[in-house]
Amino acid sequence: MSEIKFISGADSFKVLNPLNPIYKQRYEGIVAFSDTLRAEMLRAGYAKGVFPWSVSAPYLWFFTDPRLVLDPSQLIISHSLRKRIRDALQNVYRRDGIKHKLEIFLDHAPEDVLSGCAAARPGQDGTWISRPLRRAYLESMKDGFFHTIECRVDGKLAAGLMFDSIGRMLYGESMFTAFPDLSKLALSMLCSIARSESVYMIDCQEATEHLISLGGKKLSGSDFYQSLQKETARDPIDWRLYCGRSLNDCLGILLSDK
Repeated sequence: MSEIKFISGADSFKVLNPLNPIYKQRYEGIVAFSDTLRAEMLRAGYAKGVFPWSVSAPYLWFFTDPRLVLDPSQLIISHSLRKRIRDALQNVYRRDGIKHKLEIFLDHAPEDVLSGCAAARPGQDGTWISRPLRRAYLESMKDGFFHTIECRVDGKLAAGLMFDSIGRMLYGESMFTAFPDLSKLALSMLCSIARSESVYMIDCQEATEHLISLGGKKLSGSDFYQSLQKETARDPIDWRLYCGRSLNDCLGILLSDK
């Protein structure tokens, strides 16, 4: 495995070529490994399209090819999701025929969203979101890399989404929900902000039926990498504009052309 690079810090990614075909052909997308995870390593890795995907050291870094991406303007909004969005614009979430108060926030409770995303799912013992990775994500909030979207029903966290941001490139990480369709509303919120900020691509990393049903498309590794370099070089989003207030009204852009 001599071709797989040891990552000792952020600078190690500068000479990494994730498009080297040997990574896909021989190592199932593994391009590097490290014995630690730090905030600056996350930003440097994601700028190359490379992400960590293991729960303990040595931490393995991957470049998936093909790559699933979502164009925010191409989000597939089903009839039921459209109804949820219309309700959300009125700060309403309907469950079992009862109206509940719904508010959607950015970076309001990142630790809670991380815990929700890291919790074990049915049939699983846990997720890839290890404690070292959680610490690195939270540390990376200081320079605007890591963010969360929170859906609160009657004041309580009921769903969340975690994502990263470099320039005008967004990286979807994980979602969780306690109630039907709320994680879709969280993703809808991310897409609505992305459209307002002229973001053209959200990296979804791996193809799943769920994300494909919402409009995710596969790109070749080379096409993805080319777009990635362009989008990460654009002026960054000022996420402070979206903090400290309910964002429900932002969802209106998703229905403006429907």
